[in-house]
Amino acid sequence: AEVLYKWKYEDNPINDTITLLAVNSNEEIIAGAFLMPWKLSIKKKSRTALQWVDMFVNLEYRGQNIAARMLENFEKSTYNITFAFPNHNGTMVHKKNNGIHLGLIVRYTKLLNAKYLIDRFIKVRILSKALSLIGNIFLKLFSREIYCFNPNRFTIKKVENCGKEFDEFWSRFTNRFDNKVIT
Repeated sequence: AEVLYKWKYEDNPINDTITLLAVNSNEEIIAGAFLMPWKLSIKKKSRTALQWVDMFVNLEYRGQNIAARMLENFEKSTYNITFAFPNHNGTMVHKKNNGIHLGLIVRYTKLLNAKYLIDRFIKVRILSKALSLIGNIFLKLFSREIYCFNPNRFTIKKVENCGKEFDEFWSRFTNRFDNKVIT
């Protein structure tokens, strides 16, 4: 959790994450929300935005409209777009705070290794291995992108900044979605 927090909030290559904290009279943190910077493409125009992520409120302080109080004290920043992907319970909080519910958000992902997906549904190890092998053969045959037979041959590097390869990747997809919002 600590590594994820550091990567997501402290080392974000776009900008610093804004942290909103609520404290009680004893100076104990009772609620927090993070506004993480994003780069968006809206109808092929690049914009910066904030995503409201990972809000928490201590159980004994729930129902006291803490989110609204935190947002009231949040100074308007240079970001003119703030968005969130709230869970079922969070949607009500966002609507109360002038959020507009846009409906279902579709997330596209590319499967690189069939084993990940098959292991979630097939618990018999030998059957899972056989189906994963067949699935990976299909990925290799029909995928126009890079597939991943053995993820262990790759190393993971910490991203310190967004180089030109990220811009090229971004450009490839922004041109495919003329009238959409992509992140």
